[in-house]
Parts: sequence; C-alpha cells; structure tokens
Amino acid sequence: VDGAEVYWSEARPDDGGRTQLVRRAADGTVADLLPAGSNARTAVHEYGGGAWWVRDGVVWFTEWADQRLYRLEN
Repeated sequence: VDGAEVYWSEARPDDGGRTQLVRRAADGTVADLLPAGSNARTAVHEYGGGAWWVRDGVVWFTEWADQRLYRLEN
C-alpha cells in the first residue's frame, strides 16, 4: 500500500510466466505498470519478495533479463 493506492505482483502464465506489477488507484481503476515483456523478478530472492518496492508513487523493480534495478514513475 502506498497512500490510497494498492500495488501487487501478478504471475502471468499465459505470457511466459513473467511477473507484472499492478496498481489499483484510489478511484478503483486497475492498471499494469510494466511495459510488455518486462518481468519484475530477481535471482537473489528466488522464493519471492524483494523484486520490487514502491514509495510515494515511485516503483523500483529488478528486471529479470539483466538483473538491474529500474525506477518507474507513475
């Protein structure tokens, strides 16, 4: 939870098993945050957790393909 918004990760089996980040805004709208093909996952925390964080509407996530940390402003 970040303010009035709720964020979560969703596994997308129909999209190669990638992990998408999703936000539910205060007005009830739900939106995917990552561009097509991005995968918020890290090899450091294989059992879940630690692949993304949010604060003040800014999301940081680890991209599975290169294991780099990215910043995404909403």
